Amino acid sequence: MNTEHTHQHDAEPFGPVVYSYTRAQAVADGFQVEVTKTASEAGITFPVFLTRSVFDSFVAVPPGVTAQDEAGRLWDMVWMLRFAIRRIPSLAPTGGEGQGEGTRSRLPFALYVRNDNRAAKLVKLIATCGPLDLDDPQPAITVMLPDEDRRPRPSLSRRTGEGRGEGNSVWWGGDLLPTPYPPKASPLDSSLCW
Repeated sequence: MNTEHTHQHDAEPFGPVVYSYTRAQAVADGFQVEVTKTASEAGITFPVFLTRSVFDSFVAVPPGVTAQDEAGRLWDMVWMLRFAIRRIPSLAPTGGEGQGEGTRSRLPFALYVRNDNRAAKLVKLIATCGPLDLDDPQPAITVMLPDEDRRPRPSLSRRTGEGRGEGNSVWWGGDLLPTPYPPKASPLDSSLCW
């Protein structure tokens, strides 16, 4: 038996990484916006990021809209995220190993946003919890549009079928969490993943 080949296979079972894009690169390129400071003021202890689509559509104030400011709109968003996270115990799975009814890798939440000078409209968003970055496994929250992590990314999906946001899930309020984070911890009352 060729032990050199076996060890190489164990180190990289799917072969060498062809391409990686880190969260730090996404923030630097403007594809994500870090809002951790405001989120921590709302009581969320994890780093929080918004996709550029969410930030531009629901935090940035459209031209001509009166009685709105970016800080207030951001606060509304992270405050509603906080309430969605607080509801997690009622969403906890009933089965073992995180596979029971109620397990979630995506946490839906909603808020009213006014993007014109008329009545506010209900906006539905999704929050996911996953590693902060490729080299930093601490938990981080990403807020996105409901279909944003399901859309294929053109640069990756044409060749490999990857990049659809389906990997590295963390179960919200469940039992399937990357070690060393214990299950059912809340980002509101501890620094551990929920």
